[in-house]
Amino acid sequence: MATISGTHVWIAKGVLKSVWGPFTGTDVGTYLDAPFLPDKTVTVSGTFDGSTTIIQDGLGVTLNDSRGEGNALSFTAANTVAINENPEKLRFSTSGGGGSQSLTVTIISQSARR
Repeated sequence: MATISGTHVWIAKGVLKSVWGPFTGTDVGTYLDAPFLPDKTVTVSGTFDGSTTIIQDGLGVTLNDSRGEGNALSFTAANTVAINENPEKLRFSTSGGGGSQSLTVTIISQSARR
C-alpha cells in the first residue's frame, strides 16, 4: 500500500483544485484539510480494473454523496459527484484492483464567499 500525495492549486478566488494519482493498488491518498472550503465535488477517473475507491473522513468513516446519508461515496467506475459532508479532513483509498488499475482523484473545493 502506497500513500499518494496530492497537489493543490488555487484556480480562482476561493476555488482550490486538488489532484491525487495515479492510484495503482490498495493505495491511500494524503489528507485534504480544507474545512473552510465547504462546497466540494470529487471526480474519479482512469482505469478501474475491478477496483473500488472510497472517500473517508479523518476518522475513516465513508462519506456520503449529495443524495444524502446512506449513499456512500464509493466509485467502481468513472464519475463526478458532490460531497454531502464537510469534514475537517478527508482522503481516498482504493481496494480490489487488478494490474492495469490507474486512477486519478480530483476535488474542486469552493468557498461559500467568492
